[in-house]
Amino acid sequence: MNKFRYDGSFVITLNGLPYHVVQEDALYSSTLEDFQTNPTNYEAEEIETMKYHEGNWVDISDTEEYLATITAKENALAIITIQNQIDELDKKRIRAIVEPSIKDEATGQTWLEYYTAQIMALRTEISA
Repeated sequence: MNKFRYDGSFVITLNGLPYHVVQEDALYSSTLEDFQTNPTNYEAEEIETMKYHEGNWVDISDTEEYLATITAKENALAIITIQNQIDELDKKRIRAIVEPSIKDEATGQTWLEYYTAQIMALRTEISA
């Protein structure tokens, strides 16, 4: 599927290969007209695995730069997910403070202690 990029350019398939169409390109007006006529043929998306270098699109999916970028995005998403879990546990800790009760009669562990231990484990996971 053809792509509409956020910078106003397009990436189309030409002879089976991705081709970047910029405003200075001879194909730009016909591509823009096609986009305006058939917008469902295009996706609004950046191509992360391709990089424009010296007039050509180069596949960078096997490069260290790309892998580092993907790893950083995955790590950031994991941290956000863990922080959301911590926020939910914090809400439960507030309830445990207001309404104290024993979670485990055998050990005497309270709900507050239980939630605090879970939060500390998640914070350790973030810092690792």
